[in-house]
Amino acid sequence: MKPLLLFLFVVCTLPATAQVHLMQAKGAEPTAVIWPSLQDSSYTLLYPPGWEPNESGALGTAFFLFAPRESPQDSFRENINLLIEDLAAARMDLDAYIAYSVEKGRQFMDDLVILDSTRLQDERGPYHQLIFTGRQGIFRLKWKQHYRVFGRKAYVLTFTAQESRFAAYLEQVDRVMQSFAVRE
Repeated sequence: MKPLLLFLFVVCTLPATAQVHLMQAKGAEPTAVIWPSLQDSSYTLLYPPGWEPNESGALGTAFFLFAPRESPQDSFRENINLLIEDLAAARMDLDAYIAYSVEKGRQFMDDLVILDSTRLQDERGPYHQLIFTGRQGIFRLKWKQHYRVFGRKAYVLTFTAQESRFAAYLEQVDRVMQSFAVRE
């Protein structure tokens, strides 16, 4: 019985294997990878397969998404996180919240340098993008943040990377940030 099962396995898998090689030889596009989603009652977004979600609420965040380690010696995991802050008591609009955030950033990191501060618009409305560098502990880091205010809540989506690795992640990170949507 085992030889018959082995024969059937080999015969059944050969055509599929040959078909894959023929498709590759003809230059067929690989199958699109479907990105998982992360969502709750107030937001939704897509993230790359292999990134590790953490919804523990660490550091007051709604979540962290950690990039895979690049090597066993990788001492910093690039990440994306979301901070949701209630602005009802503070009565801040988007501009005031950005100014407040930059001031707080200067208090918590050394050598903060703002590289870009731009108001943008997409189909979900206006948002503000900040890109900046600084030092935290032993790391030279670079951040990209998108600030959105909906109702009386601020949503700050942040990508953090070692400055030298920032560009390597940017294509994926932009796709994650573009997929972010607030559920009102």
